[in-house]
Amino acid sequence: MALDSIAMEGHVMEQEAQKFTISYDYVDKEIENFGMSPEIKKVIIAKGYDPLIK
Repeated sequence: MALDSIAMEGHVMEQEAQKFTISYDYVDKEIENFGMSPEIKKVIIAKGYDPLIK
């Protein structure tokens, strides 16, 4: 039996407050959901990136 999608969660190495989740649909070949903690979002923005731009 093959999976149609997968969901993963994790955190930045040595930064457990910087958490993320992601789910991917193998049928549609696209990310279904991506979430991040406020802590990781702050770090990404501080590095000059907008984490909400696709």
